[in-house]
Amino acid sequence: MRNSAKAVLYAAATAAFCNVASAVVVFRDNFENVTGATAPFPQSGVNANPVAQVGSWIIGEPSIENVQVSQDYSPIEGTQCLVSNRNGTGAVALRANFASPAPANPADSMNISFKYRDPAPDSAFGGTVDVMELLGYNDTDTGFDNQAFYMRIFKGWSADPTRVYVGFAGNGSLGAPENNGYFVTTNPDQNWQQVDIAFDFLAHTYTFSMNGSSLPGTENIPFDGDAAAASQIQQLLFYHLYSNNSRWALDDITIATSGSVVSTAWNMNGSGDWNVSGNWSAGAPNGIDASATLGGIISSARTVYTDVPLKLGSLRIDNSNRYVVSGAGSLTMEVSTGVGTIQVDQGSHKISLPLTFASDTQVNVSPGALLTVADITTIKTTKTVTKSGDLVLSGPLVIEAGGSLVSAGGATTVYGTPSLASGASIDTTTTTLNVDYRGIGTPAAAIRSALFNSKIRSSNSVAGQTGLGWLDNGGSQNVTIKLTRLGDANLDGTVSSLDFTAFVASYGATSDALWSGGDFNYDGKINTIDFNLLAGNFGQSAPAAALGAVVPEPASLGLLAVMALAGTRRRRIA
Repeated sequence: MRNSAKAVLYAAATAAFCNVASAVVVFRDNFENVTGATAPFPQSGVNANPVAQVGSWIIGEPSIENVQVSQDYSPIEGTQCLVSNRNGTGAVALRANFASPAPANPADSMNISFKYRDPAPDSAFGGTVDVMELLGYNDTDTGFDNQAFYMRIFKGWSADPTRVYVGFAGNGSLGAPENNGYFVTTNPDQNWQQVDIAFDFLAHTYTFSMNGSSLPGTENIPFDGDAAAASQIQQLLFYHLYSNNSRWALDDITIATSGSVVSTAWNMNGSGDWNVSGNWSAGAPNGIDASATLGGIISSARTVYTDVPLKLGSLRIDNSNRYVVSGAGSLTMEVSTGVGTIQVDQGSHKISLPLTFASDTQVNVSPGALLTVADITTIKTTKTVTKSGDLVLSGPLVIEAGGSLVSAGGATTVYGTPSLASGASIDTTTTTLNVDYRGIGTPAAAIRSALFNSKIRSSNSVAGQTGLGWLDNGGSQNVTIKLTRLGDANLDGTVSSLDFTAFVASYGATSDALWSGGDFNYDGKINTIDFNLLAGNFGQSAPAAALGAVVPEPASLGLLAVMALAGTRRRRIA
């Protein structure tokens, strides 16, 4: 650090810096959240301190009245940014601390994005020189040691105020000082400059862009030095050096990394706290994209508990002995990109936590295995959970707007009528959906409504031939829903005289009719529409070998006609 007057902000990011599957935001602030009062311009006695959306700013000095969140100079009128108002010569530094202790594995890449502005023309400051520096460090202390890289953006080195000098100085891990430098034309003074820097630590290159375009000669620039050390930086410093009086603004900081997932496995033959690092082979997993394995180490049933919220990108359970994940916390499945996974290889296991799917997720349960979720399960807006194998949701199921649960294999059991928002659905495909209503009363009316409105549906159904049949089993207090032939009133897989007899017995019902009585289009009525559906599939079995057009055999049609006449005659006599 230079020996100069300075105000320092330290920032600590709550997300892990490395061990991620793809781009993960580790620090973000648009300065819209503040503590204290904002002012039109930083002034003495007004302390408006930023509160980052990802990470948190920690104030390094008791008084920073000259470095504040302001409503002036923002990119959009009415929004806020960070403004530095300094007199004389000095420096302002803002520091982001990403990970403590040091990350165990290097990132593959890092992307830094922010808006930078000198709000007043150089002439107002008598030819001031403004320097924006980005410095990366390999530790988390405040001594400005172990510098990994050093990049400069200069204004005021040219008579043309629309030109800036960009210099990359790798006098730490990335090589020799000042190994690159460029004069580039940008927008005129007082305009916001969008800065984007992409580091590729595997290729040992970086690309520098301003205002959406890479600068001439700054694409895939090689750097020297220890890229592995640079990829494990733990804090980033925004450093503003100025001469004479100076105003300076910063907005929309986003820092993201990418790397390889490091899965960590439960490492003790016993029950214990999920959040104790020593209970895992590579530290306790908790975060977007984090990967956890509950594997073969246990020799009898064990409970892994958490009293704090967990986030995972993938969870694997592989043991014939039972794992129970429980506690006062919760579990959220979330990945930065792609699809999350829950994989159960063997055994019967239980998640006794509120389970939220914040990303598209694949739940795979191997044949003979079982996964039970014994608390509320929520699928967030527009997210899709696709499952195969046997899954029991013994708590409420909530699917938010546009979300979906797709059963690609195995049976699915839910407790009570699922809560399905606008555009939400359950797609049973060719599998069976069981609705357990023990102790809460039959959900028959709600199930019929969900079927009528295609909130519960099968993407494998064929119009006029197959659809979701359902049967309310009052004795076991369970509703069975499965793909079958339209007209298969008793769900035995074949449209036969048994189904016709049930249809005749209920024919003419005008409300609250059931599938078992012949309501094959879920409108609550039993009429000629339902008769035609039954007739069109009479003598057929489900599932059909081929779901093409099916024409009943003439003998079947003749028999059905005779039965229809007989049924009509009996009703008239009655």
